Amino acid sequence: ACTSARVTNPLFSIARRRQVEARAARSGHDQFLARRAFADILESLAMTSRRFTRIALVGKALPEWPKAFALDGALVTQFNPAPLECGDPDVLAREAALSDALGSFNLVVSIGLLDHANDPRLAATILAGMLVPGGHLIGAVVGGDSLPALRRAMLDADRATGQAAQRFHPLMDGQSLAGLLAQVGLDNPVIDVDRVTVGYRDPSRL
Repeated sequence: ACTSARVTNPLFSIARRRQVEARAARSGHDQFLARRAFADILESLAMTSRRFTRIALVGKALPEWPKAFALDGALVTQFNPAPLECGDPDVLAREAALSDALGSFNLVVSIGLLDHANDPRLAATILAGMLVPGGHLIGAVVGGDSLPALRRAMLDADRATGQAAQRFHPLMDGQSLAGLLAQVGLDNPVIDVDRVTVGYRDPSRL
């Protein structure tokens, strides 16, 4: 459960997110953006001269992803992202798996976590804490300028009805994300922006 006196109004419902993901899986939803992000991560890591032997996957992870790292002989551990998304220190304190993981990995891969965390700074602190000295954090999030046409359409609809609804969460731009990573003690954060144009014939598929 994601309930605590210290998290009175969480921005995201973790249970609802899991329901959306399950519904997408049942409908045969194509995870093309996640696959694209992971492919970019593999390409970036291939350009480094480092060999990563202990790897943590925290966030979205498709079944084939751990195998991609294990092929190179790395020990891959996958973590449930819900406690980090929740943003509740009491929930995190009860997560023995995360506590035992601190200072254990030379690579942490996190896709789609910080942009859906109720406390991004707390989540980023844990991710950084999982690294050994000199370890490497790499990941992907949905950027702050995503879905501009849809956002404008929803805003216009609100103006037409005279009522405003909280339809979109506040996504981070590159500068904010770099600042967050620096605040939690990560050196030389580098943010790359990948722009993808997508289209949907049916809004229910979005």
